[in-house]
Amino acid sequence: MAFAAVGPAITQTAYSSPHLQVDYNNSISLLSSPTAFTLLHNAHEAVLVDAPARDFDAEQVAKWITSIIPDKSLKYIYITHGHVDHFGAFPIIQKRHPNAKVVATSGVIKHMEQQLLPETWNFWLSADTADSTVLWVPSVDLVVAGDVAYGLCHQYLAESPTPELRAQWRASIEKVKALKPKVVIPSHMQEGEGYGVVHLAEPAEYINSFEKWLKTAKTWEELENLAKEAYPNRTGDHILRSSAQAFFTVNSSQT
Repeated sequence: MAFAAVGPAITQTAYSSPHLQVDYNNSISLLSSPTAFTLLHNAHEAVLVDAPARDFDAEQVAKWITSIIPDKSLKYIYITHGHVDHFGAFPIIQKRHPNAKVVATSGVIKHMEQQLLPETWNFWLSADTADSTVLWVPSVDLVVAGDVAYGLCHQYLAESPTPELRAQWRASIEKVKALKPKVVIPSHMQEGEGYGVVHLAEPAEYINSFEKWLKTAKTWEELENLAKEAYPNRTGDHILRSSAQAFFTVNSSQT
């Protein structure tokens, strides 16, 4: 994980893209998690953190940006990490805001290429090789946390099937805590949750719970049900199912 920082006199505004219905095995519709996209702006210019996967949602975000900063320039689109729901339709936003450069670390871009075969992408690269980043705004004690922090949404653990990878996630949370932010904007949260530091406490608890359940669950269905029972207020059952199934595609000695 890496940190990026932006300068003083910053205002933040977040746009929440709603749930999507996702077909599962061509028969059951599950819900994805809502996704937040953060606009940081000063007196003259702005940075958008992440971009939606779908063209329609990107159109809505692009219009929203114009409504928030009608007389300012969108200078950068900063991609926190390589999941397609954080970058997929950024060219749509660039059509409405043609001066915006897409910024990502080389590690994030490599992850993006694994998620989706790129077309002609024009990136302004950071030298950092991290494949997951957060954006730190020290002037207002704010962190745009990407998928390091979570609100009331099931966490995507499909890419963290081993104890080592889950330990890395917890370590990333501790690094963000060490910044002592007062405002934390996770990428996945429900509308109306607010931007408190609780978003840095709950993800580690969720990971710890998963590790406890892995000791007893015999099937992915059992693991999924344990998560639903323990966290009935969390949404994103498609993410939960993907995560639960992932733990039963690896050797049990890894979990």
